[in-house]
Amino acid sequence: MLGDKPHQSLAQLAKIHGPLMSLQLGRVTTIVASSPDTAREILQKHDKVLSDRHVPAAAQVLDIHKFTIPALPVGSRWRNLRKVCNSYIFTTQRLDMNQDLRRVKVLGLLEGVRRHAAERPGEALDVGKAVFKASLNALSSTILSMDLADEEEFKELVRELLGEIGKPNLGDYFPVVARLDLQGIQRRSEGHLRKILNWFGWVIDQRRRDLKSESYVSTNDMLDTLLAMGDTDHDSKHEEAAATMDPLCIKYLFLVRLTLHQL
Repeated sequence: MLGDKPHQSLAQLAKIHGPLMSLQLGRVTTIVASSPDTAREILQKHDKVLSDRHVPAAAQVLDIHKFTIPALPVGSRWRNLRKVCNSYIFTTQRLDMNQDLRRVKVLGLLEGVRRHAAERPGEALDVGKAVFKASLNALSSTILSMDLADEEEFKELVRELLGEIGKPNLGDYFPVVARLDLQGIQRRSEGHLRKILNWFGWVIDQRRRDLKSESYVSTNDMLDTLLAMGDTDHDSKHEEAAATMDPLCIKYLFLVRLTLHQL
């Protein structure tokens, strides 16, 4: 019914049935809001009631859905993770601290464009790719103090993981067969995810060793901040939130932050 362009099919259905529809996709009931007013009604006035979302089977491998804000239902862990993000990561002070870094990455982007024009006159430049690389490096530098755009293996793993999660999966529409993994999507997703988490684990272990060195100078990136949370006294308001930042949760927080950039 939805075809290979579901957004267009849903738009056509909305013209017939109105801006708010209920679709039965296999065994899954799906609510579709097709106008700004209905979307605003859902997201602003009834967000708590409707905030829980269906998590694809491929996004449940290795329990990823139990540690990430986009997949968690509203509850204590979800609130604690939001509190960590709002109080320690996405604060105005931290954004101001990273302003110079963002400026350096933008200047690097402009220099790359200038150099391409000088060295390859008449040859087209993939501006989208250049901007993507600069923005990914700016993001990964604030998180890990390293340029991930140059880590081809990591980028390929993330692309493959997102590709598997985005594939139509019978298990998402007929949960009774989800465990059978008839298309192999969960198996491949788990393989990609395990490699990504192992890579993050290596980065975290290396940073822990660096932190023990007297010569280490903190970069105040996201990783330093999250690792320090477990070693610092917090007021009662933030103590429970800080306690959720175990190594596995840190890995998944990084995963979501970096993969959302590629969507």
